[in-house]
Amino acid sequence: MGSLFFMAVNSPVYRRTGSDWRLPRKRSIFSRTAKPPSAHEKAHQARQWLESVLAPVAEAVIVTDALGFVRYANPAAEAMFGWSAQELIGRVIEKRIPLLYFCSTGKWELSFQMALQGPSMGTATVLTRDQSALQVNVSASPIIDRDKGYTVGVVSVWHTARQAA
Repeated sequence: MGSLFFMAVNSPVYRRTGSDWRLPRKRSIFSRTAKPPSAHEKAHQARQWLESVLAPVAEAVIVTDALGFVRYANPAAEAMFGWSAQELIGRVIEKRIPLLYFCSTGKWELSFQMALQGPSMGTATVLTRDQSALQVNVSASPIIDRDKGYTVGVVSVWHTARQAA
């Protein structure tokens, strides 16, 4: 929200024009000023920007905090697991999307706790909302606060595993 700023500037000295003395001329300055955004507004803008980046991603993306509570799920995650983002957000990921089996392609097992330690990837079998088993490829990595150096959450990317024919 901008506001209009008005300032009148007077010259402190009389001016002489020829043989006449003149009063100082009044000059007006109009300027539009913008109120700097608050920390809350900046955080809201950053969240909106991040959501606009993740929403169109074709793979399912789920972001959790350091305790395992879902903080974001994109539309592909909603379609894959059968839960709406509103039903996932605020819930523990392992309660909404139970992990039945995981085969790692790296040194880490896939669980929420292990994903806090380092990147994990592999093939998993999970239960969807309708309790059907779904085989997916998943990659999970910790989100690290660069300023403080500790893990604040996990981002995981999921896509349907290709079945061998």
